[in-house]
Amino acid sequence: MAILRRSRRSMDCVHMEPCIRLWVLRILARLDGHRQFYDGSSFYNDQLAEELGFGHWLDEEEEDGNEKSNAKAVLAELKELLRQAEKDEKTVVFPEILRANIERLSELVGLSEVERRILAFAILLHNESVLNDVSNWMGELSTTKMFHVVSVILGLPDKAVRNALEDHGALIASGLISVDHDSCSLTSKLDPLSREFFGRMLFTGADPVSLLRGMVSVVPPGHLHTEDYAHIQDSLQSLQLYQWSQEVFQHLEEHGYINDGKATSQFLPDSVGFSLHLPEKFKPYENDIIGLVNRASIEKYVKPKSKRQARKLNKELYAVPEFVAFWNTISQKTVYRVSVKRDDIIPKAIAAIEQAEKIQPLRIEVTRAGVRVLRGGTVSDVKGSRIADLKGSYDLPDIIRELQQDTSLTRKTLVDILVGCGKLNEFIGNPNDFIAMTRQALKSELAKIVVEGIQYEKIDGSLYELRELQADGEEEKERFLDQMYQVQNKQKTDFDYVVYDSDVECEFAGLLDSREDIKLFMKLPAKFKVSTPVGSYNPDWAIIKQENGEDRIYMIRETKSTQDDTKLRPSELAKIKSAKRHFEAIGVSDYKRSTPGKWNL
Repeated sequence: MAILRRSRRSMDCVHMEPCIRLWVLRILARLDGHRQFYDGSSFYNDQLAEELGFGHWLDEEEEDGNEKSNAKAVLAELKELLRQAEKDEKTVVFPEILRANIERLSELVGLSEVERRILAFAILLHNESVLNDVSNWMGELSTTKMFHVVSVILGLPDKAVRNALEDHGALIASGLISVDHDSCSLTSKLDPLSREFFGRMLFTGADPVSLLRGMVSVVPPGHLHTEDYAHIQDSLQSLQLYQWSQEVFQHLEEHGYINDGKATSQFLPDSVGFSLHLPEKFKPYENDIIGLVNRASIEKYVKPKSKRQARKLNKELYAVPEFVAFWNTISQKTVYRVSVKRDDIIPKAIAAIEQAEKIQPLRIEVTRAGVRVLRGGTVSDVKGSRIADLKGSYDLPDIIRELQQDTSLTRKTLVDILVGCGKLNEFIGNPNDFIAMTRQALKSELAKIVVEGIQYEKIDGSLYELRELQADGEEEKERFLDQMYQVQNKQKTDFDYVVYDSDVECEFAGLLDSREDIKLFMKLPAKFKVSTPVGSYNPDWAIIKQENGEDRIYMIRETKSTQDDTKLRPSELAKIKSAKRHFEAIGVSDYKRSTPGKWNL
């Protein structure tokens, strides 16, 4: 055995808990920590070496040995010590107080087993100097590398650790731990709710409220008045309508007009002088209520199997050269690019956020219960409860990063919008709901602006291959007859029945079927999708019209109930406008909206 020079460094490691010893060995043997632990001629710290079982390597005399050989021997012993420690891993437990406190917190916020182990590791990492110091021997860590390091130390799958430390996990969402993406060391990356909280978890056995003392504030009961609910007036009105519907339902049951949700023999609305004898405030709505009861029949929603019909594919149509040319034209692929000016989006986004409903702050409800043990088991009784705001008791998510991922706007643009809206206090009070509201407002405004600057360019490829169209058509399933229009001129389209989603589409199908100048029409399948900045878009109809007995015009039509743009959702309108640019790019310029009274044929 080589005789080594002693190190003069010291480390407080008189005794290590079995779990800490196992983690330290994994850092040294599997995460290259051994390079700092032993430099080829001496150990970084004699106390740590002795605690791990390397006392036989130490001697007061100084004598140089074969450094490379020594390093290999030390690493081999570390791996053997780790192998022995991992044999007993199932019996390794956390300190009793820490384990009990984690169990209590887990019941409160719903931590998984992986999240509990990560929380215990983070607490010990911040409180045990030997584990803290050894973890620094791994050098600077990125967030991705940190996930891997934690999985190796705890003996957990990489994916499980990554999921537990993502924002949507209970551990991070509860604020008990946050991941600091800007720091480089393992200790600073696993940032605690507070160091005081971590200390209490390790040394104080208490209920969760006591453990969180000073971090979760208790506020006195609030006093609310009617005017305090002005911001949710629409919701209150909906609640009142719900209560009225309950009153009407109870009245109809008590008077025998309905039973078990079905009309009885006493409900005879066609008889002379029939009345529901409603309370005075509901009498103006009697005819409407009678109509609702009439329509509340199971046959409206559950249809007999005999009403189903299989559609027959006219596959000969797919072989007609005229159809092939038509399909190859309308199914060409495109790619788009968009240009949005900051001066356009910023003021409009600010206005949309300002007009949104106020985001209410997060609150926590603490319920106190008593438990009685009876012969049949335990029974709990609620003794009282209180509600407290959680404002300021948790780490805030990176709102800029989240919004940037969803909108592709620059950081500067997003900062200008958030500062300009003047509602960041709502973000502090309820981060997740504020981000969701802001995301929706930005997407809505982008949908209005983005199509003005969109440009499509034709590229190689097809949106939906003709062979795929035929294969899917041959696998066609049965449909209910009241959802299909029966084609009279079957040579004009690909199925003997056309599936429709609304009365407008049914009327339009009949019109296309009857017109002599319409030589071919088809309801485009759901897989036929055009890419737009606000999502995929599936046009309704593809049409070939003949004019002057010779010219063939390719048409794409979208059936709607109105031509009024203001009555469409912004995203819906944006898709229609984007699709028009797409079809123009592939040479199909006749794209229009078809509505009753203005079919644009």
